[in-house]
Amino acid sequence: MRLTIRRLEAAGLSWPLPDELTDAALEARLFAKTGNGNRQGRRRIAVPDWAAVHRELKRMHVTLSKR
Repeated sequence: MRLTIRRLEAAGLSWPLPDELTDAALEARLFAKTGNGNRQGRRRIAVPDWAAVHRELKRMHVTLSKR
């Protein structure tokens, strides 16, 4: 939580976020490359393709349970 607040401050953002700020623009500002070419931050895990998950769950005989 503290890291997120630091990134918001570093990006010049405050809460509430502007309505015109898209998710992609927010991510670009929070995880932008620094002047030395290093990334300021990055996701630790890959984000699932939720649209594909939703499509798959609509198929017959597909459930959320594990085997």
